[in-house]
This record gives sequence, structure tokens and C-alpha cells, in this order.
Amino acid sequence: MIRLTLRWVHLAWAVGIAAILGFAFWLTAPYTISARAHHVPGFGWVLHSYLQNSVRNRTLLDRVPAHVDLDSDALKQLGAGHYASACALCHGAPGSPRNPVAREMNPAPTDLAHVDYSATELHWIGYNGFRYSGMPAWAGADRRDELWALAAFLEDYDTLDPEGYRQLAFGETAEQPPQSDESEGFGMPAGELELAESCMRCHGRDGQGRGGTAPVLAGQSQSYLRAALDAYADDARQSGYMEPVAAALDPAERDELARLFADMDGLDAALPEGDSRGARLAAEGDESHDIPACSGCHGSNRKEGWPIIAGQSERWIATWLRLWRETPHGALGQDDKMHAAARHLTDDDIEALAAYYSGGAAD
Repeated sequence: MIRLTLRWVHLAWAVGIAAILGFAFWLTAPYTISARAHHVPGFGWVLHSYLQNSVRNRTLLDRVPAHVDLDSDALKQLGAGHYASACALCHGAPGSPRNPVAREMNPAPTDLAHVDYSATELHWIGYNGFRYSGMPAWAGADRRDELWALAAFLEDYDTLDPEGYRQLAFGETAEQPPQSDESEGFGMPAGELELAESCMRCHGRDGQGRGGTAPVLAGQSQSYLRAALDAYADDARQSGYMEPVAAALDPAERDELARLFADMDGLDAALPEGDSRGARLAAEGDESHDIPACSGCHGSNRKEGWPIIAGQSERWIATWLRLWRETPHGALGQDDKMHAAARHLTDDDIEALAAYYSGGAAD
């Protein structure tokens, strides 16, 4: 009994001494946090391998959704466009070095030409970011769907030459006359994009969305476009792509962009004739499954403030319907109504509606 008591006393002393030493370490901070100092040998490897294990273990059961095509040019162009505006400054880009400030970070941002992550791991990293590294989480809360574009682009990153990257990220705007070499931005092609061109690199000079890269804006209601920009800027409507862009615009610039795209020819195209599943859902809904008709709000007599969807990109219609099926989304006074309208849609219903409103007639 006495021996057992002594063991507990020794244990208590050990715990107390450990606590005192730990407090002393915390208080005196002998291990420098200076970014100029390197980790002690082996410690950096421990941290990096722990990071890799953490990513791998948290994505073991993740799968690319069936509706996501990582080989889609539109998906890669969207990912490249965002990378150019939000990632290249720190990570660099094909033909463009990393910013000197980023090179002095510790840990330094990864050279993405030499990474070996799967698409699901890239998706997880893009959405969650890394603590204590300068790598932020995705700006759009609960918009995990957006990260597949970035994953699709990064899977091909190490195969891109500078011109291929420019064409993916900037499209027609990549053909602007370059400035002198001395003015070339780190992580960015030479030259600055004007206000409208910063939108056109994803939405196209004609506002048609570069083949599904981004939603069609040409011909959309000016009031709707302005309201959407305001919602993105105020963090009321979630999108890791649009929030950083809209937040940097002043009210006059938002007005200018809304007017520019609204004046273009595009949306409100004639819908295909026929008796497809999409046409029936649009015109009549499906009472047996509590699905209302889309034309009640989006038809020729659409309500004030509701978007035009006839002629919209098939991929984006399907994306939005999946979002609204899961939860209210949008913050333009339509989110609850759209969730109620979409919550009973099946995947086949969504594909049929997207095909119909984009101009197809799939059953």
C-alpha cells in the first residue's frame, strides 16, 4: 500500500514538473517564430508529412461527383481564371515567377508544378486551406461545388506552357498588347485588364460565358445583375469566385458592368418546341411530386427581379438547381422560393430542365 502511494506521489511530481517546464517554455518562447529562421532539422519534415497525412486521411472516402467532368474545357478555364486572380501572386504561374514577398513566407507557398495530389485532395485543400500557412479557406461558404474547377485546372498545371496558361486563364483578353518586361506582374501576364475585361476573361467579350466557363450575362436584366453584384460584395450571396471580384467594385463600377452586359444580345432566346420532360416541367411542373412550373416566375411574364434563364448555360442551370435542391441560396429574395421549387427535383429532372432552358430538348 505504501509502495502504491509512493508511485502516485512520484507521478504527481512528474506531472507537476512537466507542467512547470511547459509553462516556462510557453512564457520564455525559446523556439523562434521568425519567418527568417528555419526549423530545426527534421521538424519541417514532420510538419509537412503530417499535413500530407491529414489531407489524405480526410479525403479517403471522397469521390468526384458523377456530374463533374474534370476533362471539361469550361471547368479548366474557370479554374484557371480564378487561379490567375487569387492564387498566382503567391504560387506563381507558368511563365511568371512568384512574388518576392511570397518567397519570403515560411512555409513558402508550394510550387504547384511539383505536387502530387489527387483531384479530391486538391478539392479539399482549396476549400479548407491550411492553418498557420497563409493558405486561406474558400471565400464562398458551403460552395464546395466551385472547387472542382480549380482541381480540374491544377491536374493539368504541370503540362501547361505560358501561352497555354494565358489562353486558359484569360481567353480573348490574353491577346491584349503586353507591356514592357519591366512592368510584368509577378504571377500575372504582362499588362493590366480593364474593368470590363476582368469579367470578360470568364464571361466572354460577348457575355456568352466562354462555352459554359461562366454563366451567360449577355441580355440579363440590368437590375438583376446589379442586385447580384451587391449580394456578392456584401457576402450575402456565396461564391469564392464572385465575392472577391464584387467586393473590390464601387457602386458606379457595378452599375457600369450591369448596364454593359444587359445591353448585349444573348439571353431570352426562343425555347425549343416539343414535348420533352424539360418542356413539361417548365410549362406545367409536376403536381404529383410537388414541383411547380418554372415559367410562372421565369417565363415571358416573369416577376420583377427574377433572372432570365432561357438561353442560359446548361452546366450553370444544373449547378444552381442542385444548390437550391439542397438549401436556400442566393439572398436575392428568391432563395426560399427556389429551394421550395427545387427540393423534389431528381437528377434526371435537373438535367432535363437544364437541357431545355439552354436550348436543347433532351427528355
